[in-house]
Amino acid sequence: MTRDEIVQVSRDEAGGMYIVIPSVVKLDAELPLSAQMLYGIITWKCNKNAYTWATNRELGEALGVSAKRASALLSLLEQRGHIETEIKYKGETNEILCRYIYPIMKSAKGSLRPDPIPKNRDTPPPECGD
Repeated sequence: MTRDEIVQVSRDEAGGMYIVIPSVVKLDAELPLSAQMLYGIITWKCNKNAYTWATNRELGEALGVSAKRASALLSLLEQRGHIETEIKYKGETNEILCRYIYPIMKSAKGSLRPDPIPKNRDTPPPECGD
């Protein structure tokens, strides 16, 4: 695929040029690889308001899984604190109008390794701080 084709597909798919999977998501031992990739697809589909309204079917197609599996993976991502969802309902009927999915960018500081970083040639001198 050429660069121009990739750019066009990105525009056609209403996504960006990159999939972002923060280390906190990648290193979460409770998440299967498909959930990690789904998080990346969510970031890819986010618009300038930092959310996506993609359906389970759309997310499943992008990931290559069923809508039911995409729903289960979304639930897992939300349980683990990596995304938040907001559902808008229609008046008294409780019909779902839309759902917004917000990826949460958490800091990995202090959560990835309880032991100090080992010294190596890439470790900055102590005067540089952490």
